[in-house]
Amino acid sequence: MVTKQKPAGKYLKEKATPAKKDIQKEKKGSKLLLPIGLTGLSYFLTECLMAALMGAKDWAVFGFGLLWAVLLTAIVWMLPKIAARIFYGISYFVVFAWAMAQTGYYRLFRKLMWFTDIVYAGEGADYLGDVLSAFPLLWWLGGIALIGLGVTVILLIPKRKRGVGNYIACGVTATAMIAGLFGLPELVFLRDNDIWGTHSEYAQSSSYEATYRTMYDAKNVYNICGISQ
Repeated sequence: MVTKQKPAGKYLKEKATPAKKDIQKEKKGSKLLLPIGLTGLSYFLTECLMAALMGAKDWAVFGFGLLWAVLLTAIVWMLPKIAARIFYGISYFVVFAWAMAQTGYYRLFRKLMWFTDIVYAGEGADYLGDVLSAFPLLWWLGGIALIGLGVTVILLIPKRKRGVGNYIACGVTATAMIAGLFGLPELVFLRDNDIWGTHSEYAQSSSYEATYRTMYDAKNVYNICGISQ
């Protein structure tokens, strides 16, 4: 009995299909590394720009900024394309605008503002031109670069299926970052043990914990936990 044999070329194609699928998955994974990395980088660079303009050098400022950057990145990449773009656009540009406003305000008044101070912002609208001319070149160049980076990230967020593995990875990452955000303040508070009298009511102004919890002075709070926290 004669059996019909498959052409050699077709046989080779079928044998190569699983390998090709693996290669395609690897390529897709490598393509996602760039937008994922830029997403986290954009959040973190916003913190870094403000730190540069404010002269902040404390590791805790960058530590909080890094935790928030990774947390927000995990949330963005857990969402479908449109929702991810909306969430990223709102979260990133709100933080960016607040950081730029704070650094500009500090440049003029040598202090940071609270949200309630925005009510009085309209009173200085007539002097906006003079105010903007007083900002340093780093403020302008850094702001333009971060706007461009944010727009780039929005455009690079691809349309793709969010599988179970994606949700697990993003969920575990987000949970770890949230735990870090709760634990890092306690690590910072340990510095009070090296400052005499901070555990009494007479030296509360020097206490990291008291400054963080009472939030009396916005600049001192920023020096502890940065703009993100």
